[in-house]
Amino acid sequence: MVAPRDVGDRFGLPRRLSEAAAREAIASMDRLNLRLVAAVEAAARHDAQLDKQIEELLVKREQAWVLLAQAKAAAEARKAEAAMGQK
Repeated sequence: MVAPRDVGDRFGLPRRLSEAAAREAIASMDRLNLRLVAAVEAAARHDAQLDKQIEELLVKREQAWVLLAQAKAAAEARKAEAAMGQK
């Protein structure tokens, strides 16, 4: 039989745990660690999705700037043609 484990008073637990209680505490921590890993992985996937969305928005913004520059150039060309037609 394994000796009881010292856990101290840090968490308000008894000073020594029985073998069964120690195993249950370890199993509980294992379950919590698995949930934490799953949460971190989910956050990483979400972060990657956000990165992709940001990249798509940056591309769309660049396209909008190009369209704006084209529209401005076309307006200036029409303005110049109108000025030439009045002379």
